[in-house]
Amino acid sequence: MAVVEHTVVVSPQFHEFHPDLMAPIALGLDGWVGVKTDEFMDRSPYAKVGQAIRGAAVIPVWLTAPMADSVMRTMELGNALTHHEQGYDARAEELVYVLPFAEGRSDKITQVRRDVKPDESDMWPVLATLDGDRWMVAGETIYAEMFADMIAHVAKASKLLLFEPHSALVHRYFVKNFNEKFGNGDSRVLTLSAVPLFADWLRVNDKVDENTVVLAPDIGALSRAGYLAQILGVPLVICDKWRPKHNSAQVSLKYGNVCGKRVIGVDDIIDTAGTIIDGARVIREEEGASELYVFSTSAKFSGPAISRLDEALRTGLINEVVVTDNLPTANKGKILGSMGFKIIPIADLLLRGIKTLLDPEATFDTYGIRPYLFTNETSLEAYHRLQRQFSLPPL
Repeated sequence: MAVVEHTVVVSPQFHEFHPDLMAPIALGLDGWVGVKTDEFMDRSPYAKVGQAIRGAAVIPVWLTAPMADSVMRTMELGNALTHHEQGYDARAEELVYVLPFAEGRSDKITQVRRDVKPDESDMWPVLATLDGDRWMVAGETIYAEMFADMIAHVAKASKLLLFEPHSALVHRYFVKNFNEKFGNGDSRVLTLSAVPLFADWLRVNDKVDENTVVLAPDIGALSRAGYLAQILGVPLVICDKWRPKHNSAQVSLKYGNVCGKRVIGVDDIIDTAGTIIDGARVIREEEGASELYVFSTSAKFSGPAISRLDEALRTGLINEVVVTDNLPTANKGKILGSMGFKIIPIADLLLRGIKTLLDPEATFDTYGIRPYLFTNETSLEAYHRLQRQFSLPPL
């Protein structure tokens, strides 16, 4: 078997899953090594790395449904790249896992909320998140915590690159596990933000002036929305969102004025787009905003998302939808047309992040990633920090 002694991307999903993102990264490193994946008749998994690797292996992981498949493939690669057999010593020196998408539903630390009375539903005991932006049910799995533990300890990761995780707690779960394993988790986990990319796009396209405001669609989005408002130097407005059930939400304006304003809404995920459309109607039709631009890190575009966005763009309810290409499903949005839908590529930013992790002499300025560092704040922490600057009311 040939041996690769440089830094390469190792992935069974390179060509078929997301070549738009991974091809530029592989070209910026030393190439790509494929992985053969298969199943036995009883559906037991099989994986074999195409070449032995003595250098660093960069392994992209999409933490998406079906979750079990993502987790299993990741564990397989970690084992295949690091185990030692007699007469075969070509273990990778470093495994750098790259998570362009790290949502991890049920990713919050929880505490019992004692002012809620029990009812006949399965919502008792109700748990409130320390983030303050999502209810949880007793007994729910915290997938981000579980996956962080598996990446660090089972998948043999030595370093990790995260891109705009769903919450700061996702980042903290990984740092905690890398601290347990190496003692220096903060230097081994690098988390980058999409918010400065959004700010750059808005400035280049002349969307920032005295009439512009940034909207947090709920308290959970306050950290990234507040960060964008600070970068642009514009006011912050906040909506309140309540979810009576999964993939459903009720939206109202909680703080600020949007009447006659150009509103920049920023969140991390577009799933079915139902919440976005409901929020758009509140902001445009009830509150009188003149324009609405929707920014999202991750375009999952599940179910009716495309048809909903298409109607909103055609009717002028939403002026433009802007997403990154961290998920391949972002390409579904191209059917919406170039006038209403834009994709911001992130391959160059991820490549610079990988090089920063691999270069022992690098600082955050060596490859220009300092402006893109994740703020690592929970929603509650962000609220307290932004309260004085934007004169936010008490929670």
